[in-house]
Amino acid sequence: MNDLGYKGRCCVAFLLVLCIVQYGAAQDASCQHRSLPVSFRDAQNLPIQEITPSDLEGRIHGNPVKILSLVPDPRPLRIVLILDTSGSTGSAQGESELWPLELSLAVDFFVANQERSRMALLVFNDRVYNEVDFSSGNPAVGNELQRIAADRNFVKKNIKGRTALRDAILQGLQLLDHPSSADAIYVLTDGGENASTHKESDLNQRLAITSVRLFAVLVYGSLGFRNRTPEEISGPRA
Repeated sequence: MNDLGYKGRCCVAFLLVLCIVQYGAAQDASCQHRSLPVSFRDAQNLPIQEITPSDLEGRIHGNPVKILSLVPDPRPLRIVLILDTSGSTGSAQGESELWPLELSLAVDFFVANQERSRMALLVFNDRVYNEVDFSSGNPAVGNELQRIAADRNFVKKNIKGRTALRDAILQGLQLLDHPSSADAIYVLTDGGENASTHKESDLNQRLAITSVRLFAVLVYGSLGFRNRTPEEISGPRA
C-alpha cells in the first residue's frame, strides 16, 4: 500500500495489524485481503492510542482501498540495536563529537523498549566487534550499555576505523531467527558507509525478503573546518 494517512494527526510504536480489501474495478467474491504492520506516533513522538479504521484512509496507486479492521499484533517483538563507533563518530579538530549523543539515544531507546520487546545489541566500526544476542536476555544488553557508558577509555579504544554499516545491518538480520515484520533493526549512525563488503542492493533485497523493518537514526554534528566527504554526503541519503 503506497499511502496511509491518519486524518489530522502526525503518524509514525506500538505495532498494529491493518487489514484492507484491495481496490479493483471488478471485484468478485474472492476479493483479496492484506494484513500490514503499522505503527502510530504523534508530533511529540508519543504512541497514539484508540485509533479506529474510520480514522484512516489508504490508497494503492492513487486508488482508494477500504480499511476493515485495526487490531494489536500478538506476535512477540524483537529488536536489534546497532551502534556505529567508526572514527567519524568521534571528533577531529574543530568538530563536535557524535558518540555521546549516539550512546545517550541508545540508552533511552533501550529503557523505553525493554519491557515490551526482546532486544539484542551489535557494536561496529569497520566490523562488528561486540555482540549481545537474544539468548543473553535484555538485562545483558542493558548491562553492556552501562559498561560502555562507564568506560572512560571506550572512545580512545573503540571510536576509530571505517564504517561497515551495511555489513552490520546484515549481521543484525542473522540474529533474527525466522524473521518477520514483527522484528526490527534500530541503527544509530552518521551514515558514512565506506567499508562494507556487501552492496546496497544486497541489503535491500535481504530486507525485502525478510520483511524486517529498518529504522535508522542519523546523528550529525559540526564539521569544523572541512567539507563533507563523499561517504558523508551519499550515506545518509541512501
